[in-house]
Amino acid sequence: MNDIDTDFFVAIAHSEDPETNFAMEEIIDTLKKKLNGRTPKACIVFSGVNMEHKLILDSINSEWHNIKLIGCTSEGELSSDLGFAEGSISVIMFDSDSVDFSVGLGRNNMGDLEGACKNAVSEVLNKSDKVPCLCITTPDCLLLSGDKLIRLLKKELGQGIPVFGGAATDGFKFTTTYQFFGTEVYTNSIPILLFSGPLSFSYGVRTGTTAIGRSGKVTRSENKIVHEIDNKPAIEFYRSIMGDNIIPSFENPLTILDNQGCPLYLRTAVGLPNTETGEVTIYSDISVASEIKISVADRDSLLEGSKDSVRTALERFPKDKEVKLAFFFTCAGRKYLLGTRTKEEIELAKTVLTPGTQIFGSYGYGEIAPLESNIEEIHLNDGTFVTLLIG
Repeated sequence: MNDIDTDFFVAIAHSEDPETNFAMEEIIDTLKKKLNGRTPKACIVFSGVNMEHKLILDSINSEWHNIKLIGCTSEGELSSDLGFAEGSISVIMFDSDSVDFSVGLGRNNMGDLEGACKNAVSEVLNKSDKVPCLCITTPDCLLLSGDKLIRLLKKELGQGIPVFGGAATDGFKFTTTYQFFGTEVYTNSIPILLFSGPLSFSYGVRTGTTAIGRSGKVTRSENKIVHEIDNKPAIEFYRSIMGDNIIPSFENPLTILDNQGCPLYLRTAVGLPNTETGEVTIYSDISVASEIKISVADRDSLLEGSKDSVRTALERFPKDKEVKLAFFFTCAGRKYLLGTRTKEEIELAKTVLTPGTQIFGSYGYGEIAPLESNIEEIHLNDGTFVTLLIG
């Protein structure tokens, strides 16, 4: 993990007011008090789907002109101010004398994904004389391969720049998500925020799920459709382990295994399986020849997974540095499964952190993070709790 000390100031504001204009008045007032005369250089915004998104961005820009801003719609917003909230607005602002911030946007994901990733990265690289060290993104991954998007983005960024973030949401409608960049609201885009300069950070990636039964191999898949596992209709693999009445869902994701049979990341089924062909639709794509197992989890194990994510990040954080900020990127599917216990996820995670550590994050349609075993191999995860600590 990066272990260079730096000044790094953050201010967080979070409002549950259902009226966007009143919420933004509260947020701006809170931010001005916390900034105490500082001029923030960049910010990230998460918002409920039904808020007035253009008004949010215009309100921020009217107070801090041309601030470098990214963000997206989310299924739940997390902060040290309010904990967990739904349909709210949360904003984090950054300032530093030794860390530079640059933002970029890739447009038209569906039409030209490679071109969109190139455009986003071209807008952030070489904007600072400092070494790029960390990238955060809030993309639209709804109708395309999120894993491919992240691979292409990472390829353009190059070695040594890990990518974290959460994918935009739309209230489980799965039709249109919204991304924020500057003062504009976009769809089908990739906003990115690049940190350059000395920065201390570490991360943890956990699910709380347990793989069960025998493993299988994906033998035919296309984009987000898994047609066959072990040369048979995909649904038969589920049935052979979970019974004939199984309907693949958030509750039984597929665990992708490495060549030693160890878990790498999850893939979650969405919608109903095709009754004629037995194919299963997965939110994020699975490559042919992937070794998989079915996983299960209950609420307690999911919550314990959240704590493990934070513990892991803390264990990896430089011992002579102080954690100032904890980003939590977690899955909308976890919120669905946790139900009324969703608020416990951030509360339990907080118990692992030093009191006073600032927290910011969201529930998204996919969590972006490197493998813990390889910071250069980055995936769009499903059903996962990602902790990113910055010092």
